[in-house]
Amino acid sequence: MAVKAFKFPNTDPTLHKNYARVHVSFQSTSSCNISTVNAVSEVKADVHKKERGQGRTKCTWGIKIKDARDLYLQTYGQIDTIDHQIQNCGLFYRTKKYWHSPMLHGKAFAIVIAYDMYLECAEGHLDELWKVDKPVDFWTFREKLSFGMLQCSPKARKYPGDAKMCIATQQNAANRASSCSLTNSSASSSVECIDNVSKAQLMDASHNTHSQKAQLVGNLDQFTKHLDSIITGKKHATICVVCGVPASASCGICKVALHPPASNRAKKNPPPAGSNCFVDYNNTHFYGLAKCDCALISGDYGKHKANYKYPNARCKQVQSPYIKRLEQEQMESASLPSDSTNQASV
Repeated sequence: MAVKAFKFPNTDPTLHKNYARVHVSFQSTSSCNISTVNAVSEVKADVHKKERGQGRTKCTWGIKIKDARDLYLQTYGQIDTIDHQIQNCGLFYRTKKYWHSPMLHGKAFAIVIAYDMYLECAEGHLDELWKVDKPVDFWTFREKLSFGMLQCSPKARKYPGDAKMCIATQQNAANRASSCSLTNSSASSSVECIDNVSKAQLMDASHNTHSQKAQLVGNLDQFTKHLDSIITGKKHATICVVCGVPASASCGICKVALHPPASNRAKKNPPPAGSNCFVDYNNTHFYGLAKCDCALISGDYGKHKANYKYPNARCKQVQSPYIKRLEQEQMESASLPSDSTNQASV
């Protein structure tokens, strides 16, 4: 056994890394020689215990073996196993283009490695959430991959090299630009979501710290969908469900008439002063104060829609903590176990 260590100066560790090369000769048993790089950590000879037979005829003896030889004897059979699984893939078609054969061999090899990774994840040793009691066999796994490959198209330019495919280069400029924009947007969004801002920066923007007003008020994705669906320019105005004044716009999702934002400047049928009908209708803490909700509250205020008046700022301030209390009670009731569960536990 010969060992040679290669060490480089620490001028640029990204280009040159230290490594150890070990050359092992098996001339005592065969004409096999093996050279490894960083595969064998130490050079030593070991003695393995061998047993044959049972009872009084059982024989036990020791055999001298090295780490490199032990590694070789444990792993050399994997080549035959991989070749057998590649043959089971059944990837073949008749063609005169000789370079398709190594391409199919590489794809079959990738399928075999992917299935081995799937089994390793399904065992649950890497993550308990990935554990599968009954993993699928190799044939089912291959069919799933085939179905996914049929759904994939290079026109989407989702993976490296798709833009160089013939079906992608034959696209016109408009379709090529649209597919590229979708791919770039999805890629940029996935990159921005990783280590974009720190936790401290998020807390400063969410809370009133350092004598500054809070920038973030919550998740407005759902509200943005309603805002993008506004339909304007209606010929015949319809009564707004919040303030009761005719409005020429509506929400495309809720299918109700509402004054859009900045409609207080309208000369014809302006909403009441201090109102923001579109925001109020989608505001949780305003629920119960709109004209369409006046029948839900008690008192003289909610008896008749004809007598409805848009609530003032004081009424909004009173309604907000009331809705907060209802939400808190709903969360507490949802967290408590049911009566049947309590009885079963007793």
